[in-house]
Amino acid sequence: MRKLAVGVLAGGLFALGAGTAMAVSWHTIPTLSTGGASFTGGTYAF
Repeated sequence: MRKLAVGVLAGGLFALGAGTAMAVSWHTIPTLSTGGASFTGGTYAF
């Protein structure tokens, strides 16, 4: 049970870190476009 709790906590921290890194990269790159959707200046366009 203790190992499971540690695993869940580690997984949550990893997901949080990955989400933060993704948000930072999206804010530092001014324009991203993939698959018909573009992200420019903090807004999505389809």
